[in-house]
Order: sequence, then C-alpha cells, then structure tokens
Amino acid sequence: MSESRRDIADDAFGELSQFKKQCPDGDPTPPEKASHLIWTGPKPSRILRSFPVEAICLSKILNAVEFSRLFFDVYDAIILADNPKLVEIPLGNFSMEFMVFDEGYRPYNMTLSPFERRGDRVGFYKFLDSHISNSYYYVVLKLPADVDCLNRRNPVTPGSRPLMPESHCFSKELLWNDVAPGKAGLRLEASQARHFVSSSRSLNKPFMVYDEADSLYDLKLSFFIMCGQVSLYYLDNVGWGKFVKQNNLKRGDTIDVYKERPLMPESHCFSKELLWNDVAPGKAGLRLEASQARHFVSSSRSLNEPFMVYDEADRLYDLKLSFFIIRGQVSLYYLDNVGWGKFVKQNNLKRGDTIDVYKVLDQSVCNDHYFVISYKSARNGKRNK
Repeated sequence: MSESRRDIADDAFGELSQFKKQCPDGDPTPPEKASHLIWTGPKPSRILRSFPVEAICLSKILNAVEFSRLFFDVYDAIILADNPKLVEIPLGNFSMEFMVFDEGYRPYNMTLSPFERRGDRVGFYKFLDSHISNSYYYVVLKLPADVDCLNRRNPVTPGSRPLMPESHCFSKELLWNDVAPGKAGLRLEASQARHFVSSSRSLNKPFMVYDEADSLYDLKLSFFIMCGQVSLYYLDNVGWGKFVKQNNLKRGDTIDVYKERPLMPESHCFSKELLWNDVAPGKAGLRLEASQARHFVSSSRSLNEPFMVYDEADRLYDLKLSFFIIRGQVSLYYLDNVGWGKFVKQNNLKRGDTIDVYKVLDQSVCNDHYFVISYKSARNGKRNK
C-alpha cells in the first residue's frame, strides 16, 4: 500500500478511529484542522458517476454521535476489511489501510462529507482497484431516496456473516412437513416464533433472513387459528421454500437461528440501581425518570404500545412504557409490571442490583429498535449470566 493510504480501521469490533481529512490543494478546510496531501494515486473513473447499486457493500443511518467517529458492528467491519476471520482477532489488535473518495473524487481518511446530517443514510460503494492487485477503494455517498432501505447490506464474500454464540435464538430439527414442496412452510412453536416479532412489524410483514452463504431471503411469519386460539406459527412457504431448495434441506436436518444483538458502548442508554419498589411483587413495575423513559419512546410507538426487550440469555420479553399523572402532571414513568415482573423473576433481580439498558437497531426492520437489559448483582459484584 502507498504511504498516502492512511485510513485506519482501528477496531475489529465496531469502531473506526477518529479521522483527519486529507485535503487536496485548494480545499477550504483550515490548516490546523487538516492534513494536506497532494493525491498522486489512482482515482475512480468518472464514468462511474452513476454508481451502480450493485456496488454498495454496506450503508449506515447516521446518528448524533457519528460526526467525529463512525461506528460499525462486527459484520460491517468484516465487510470493510474483506476478511471473514476478523471476528477471531482480539479487540484492539487490528488495523487496516484503505482508500475513500467522496463524490468529487477527493481522497479522505474520513468517511463523511460536510453535507451529511443526522438521519441521512450513507452508502459505501466498493470498487476493485485495477492499479493494485487484490485491492479495493471505496466511494462514500449519501444514498439516493430510491435505494431500498432493506437492501443496505450486499455481502462481499459467501460465508462472511459472523455467527456469535450469544446471538443464537433456537435450534430445530426439520420434519417432513417443514421441507415438503407445497406445504405451509417452516412450522414453529410460540417460543420460537417470538424471535421474529418486532414492535413495528406485524404478522405477514416481511423481514430479512440470510443463509450461511449470505444469500438473502424475504420471509414472513404467519399462523393458524383453531377454536379461537393460535395453534401454530410458520414461516411462509414462498420464501422458506426458496431457502429449502437453495440449501438442499432434508428431513432430519437441524437448523440454527441467529439474530444479531451487538452491545456497543454507543448503544448504552442508562444504568439504574434497583429499589425495593422496582422488584417487589405486585408493584407497578420498573420506575423511571423522564430522562430514562425517553429512550423507549419512538416516533412510531406511543405509550402503552409493546416493544421488545432481551436479557443476557437472549430471552425475549414484551414490555410497555406507562406513566402516572398527578394534578395534571406526569409524575412517574414505569415499565409495566407484567413484562417487567417476568424479567425480574427470570433473572432473580434483587434490591441493590444495577441494570444497564442498551438500544440496538433491528437489522431486519428499517428504523426500528429493540432493547437489551443486562445487570450486575449487588450480592457478588459480578454480572450474572
């Protein structure tokens, strides 16, 4: 690699180093804030100004913290590094050089241009560098409005999606009805089907599923009703049928289902030491201050609408945010006692324990989130698993 290529991806598990802009001559950036460099290397061909959608290797929706640093989860870091074994490298032991251009073909070792704002979605277009064997460069642009949000990840190499043990949802041995042509689809128990449910996705709404070769399928969760009760959930036959055929699945094969739940530092919302009222049976639920409750509010979700919360064992709970009103003023927010009570009982939470709440983007639903609550026991000072 040439000396001018100084882009350092400084963390294999999700954090790019804070970058300084490499400015060509005439750039208005103040000298004290810029590292000036005359670029003498290859530039993207100007015939690529249309930038085909097929060249997008990943994209990101910018949030408030990503203007001095750009954060990536493990899979995105693997895409940029083009190295499926990145997940095996210890934290902090990885760095990489790569080229980044903006729309004006100016080289950067930062990945954002001045015109991006919070809420914008930027795409990384990946091209083979014909001047250097087995090397790539990237062009980072604000994505056009007509690019489908759900297709924000086009895998680079088969098998590059990491399967983390903590992301495992369930295993299932396939029966004849699960793989027979023309059947309803993959049949699931309620405890299995709940992993595919989202606060903003109803039944029969599609979500993304990848196989081990990183092929993408659109599946939907449906159900049968007998005697007024839901008797069986299943993944629709159309998408599941393609999955079965593509992977040559047979009766007796076992599938493992994973759902990405990365807990990055920037995903942390707040910590709270539990009081007696937070864990006592029959109480209203987990009591929250307004600054804590706002993390559970969404433009698409009102109060008393359920959202998904996972514990450290990846068990799923449906919780709702409610409030008390005294003298016309909201005096207290709380998570409802039913779902929170199950969480407390399942994790054996006690007064004095500390919980940490994380808000994670749901990769299968655009602009939706789920929450993960981990905790530290006051009894032994260690995190319970």
